[in-house]
Amino acid sequence: MNKKIIRQAGAVLGAAALVATMSACSTKAETAGTGGADEVITGPGISGTTITLGLLGDLTGPFAALTTEMNNGSILYWEQANAEGGVCGTYDVAFDTKDHGYNVQNSVSMYNQMTPNVLAYQALVGGSMSAAVLDQAEADNRLMVPSSATEHLAQSDVVLTPAMLYNLDAELVLEYMLEQGTIAEGDTIGLVYLEGDYGESAHVGVEAFAERHNITVVGSLVKPTDSDMTAAVNNALDQDASAVFIASVPAHTSSVATVLEASGQDIAMAGSWPSYTASLMNNTGGEYLQEHFTAGSMATTFDLPTGEPILPAYEEMFGSTPETNQVPMGYGTAAMMHQILDRACELGDLTPEGVVAAKNDLGTLTSDGVMPEMDYTQLGKSPTLEEFIIELDPNAPGGIASRVDGLYSNPAVTND
Repeated sequence: MNKKIIRQAGAVLGAAALVATMSACSTKAETAGTGGADEVITGPGISGTTITLGLLGDLTGPFAALTTEMNNGSILYWEQANAEGGVCGTYDVAFDTKDHGYNVQNSVSMYNQMTPNVLAYQALVGGSMSAAVLDQAEADNRLMVPSSATEHLAQSDVVLTPAMLYNLDAELVLEYMLEQGTIAEGDTIGLVYLEGDYGESAHVGVEAFAERHNITVVGSLVKPTDSDMTAAVNNALDQDASAVFIASVPAHTSSVATVLEASGQDIAMAGSWPSYTASLMNNTGGEYLQEHFTAGSMATTFDLPTGEPILPAYEEMFGSTPETNQVPMGYGTAAMMHQILDRACELGDLTPEGVVAAKNDLGTLTSDGVMPEMDYTQLGKSPTLEEFIIELDPNAPGGIASRVDGLYSNPAVTND
């Protein structure tokens, strides 16, 4: 690895919590196991002093922009962490990266290729893709961070769910809009949702919100290959919808905005955390999104103190400005993975089984405010009931701004 680049990026970030964590790592390296880091049990995914983590995602399909920046956020974190001592002062982290193109069959094949050589999966993109390999991951004891948040995945102790469950995310965004007066009791709202675990889970949340507030839902199920949302939007408008919620890919969010703008509408739009990128503002309908769109984000924005230091470090390392909320999400999940690996080292077992055991031993994980505190002590439950509420703003760093000064929660949204 290029240590010069690593140290330059680390200097830009200058996060005090990171330095403190690395100092603790050095202590752990001396006390792990019965004598030191050289006595820690290791296995697949570790060669010498290098730990290999997997990044299995969609680099060429509908979630390509999100996957790329999430991966980059994790790479940024680990490059900095390696420069400060790595895992327990001994191990650097490297990556094995593959592109499944948002294809379930590809994800299964690539998982089988990668798993003998990775200790855990820093990212595995796609709810359906993660579900397809879940049984094997449990048999292999491979901890994985899916870029997905379904109840089915959250029921496994080898899964580090990185977000509110999709159903609760949808509920929380809509409760915020109700609180702000953007929608009202008794309204009708449209729902555009993607086939598969992601969209179906969000559908459950929208319906739960609607039942609480006597709201009618006009749903349209779409496929990732669909390009024109005219029929779905007209279906909602024909029933006088006051808002449209999107639980689908960013291209569909853009299409909904284009249709609404072209028909002269002035109704609200909302979305789940995978439904948008800042680059949508450059498309037809972009101005409509700036004025009408609200969504959740599981990671901080760059206009908040927790996100501000990440942006210049990212720009220096990758030579570009992020266009999604996935950079801090990748960064935050990497910080949580770091805690797990340090704990496994401290317990003297850096095998895949030891990593899963360390995750379960810790229970609650933090990322210095980059993401909400995550509680993994109850399988099948959402690890958090908070998130950031965002809008698209061309004047904000990275094009995404927080509507709330910090994390938002609502008493109506619970794990019950």
